[in-house]
Amino acid sequence: MTSDEKVQVANIILNQLGGRRFMAFTGTKQPVALNTKDYAYGGLRLKLARNKASATHLIITLNSMDTYDMKFVRVRLTGSEYSETTVLEHNGVYDDMLASIFESETGLYTKF
Repeated sequence: MTSDEKVQVANIILNQLGGRRFMAFTGTKQPVALNTKDYAYGGLRLKLARNKASATHLIITLNSMDTYDMKFVRVRLTGSEYSETTVLEHNGVYDDMLASIFESETGLYTKF
């Protein structure tokens, strides 16, 4: 999969969540297309606003079953050390379930 295809996957995921409107309502920032060997099918990483899950980032990846894996993580930088702890994880999520899982886990509403 080329890097252009991975950017397309990230844009599709963001649009399925609600696009720019989703980002405005939830306070998420810094959308990044995942383009590493660890994410063969592509994905999206978002920085989250303060939420009830205490997660700082959300990683959504496309898997081989054509469903998504959602991982809510807490990222900390202590001195020069970087640590990432998984807070919550959902696997095998369909596209129409992304927003509802996001709302239930973070307490942030994606629309009116």
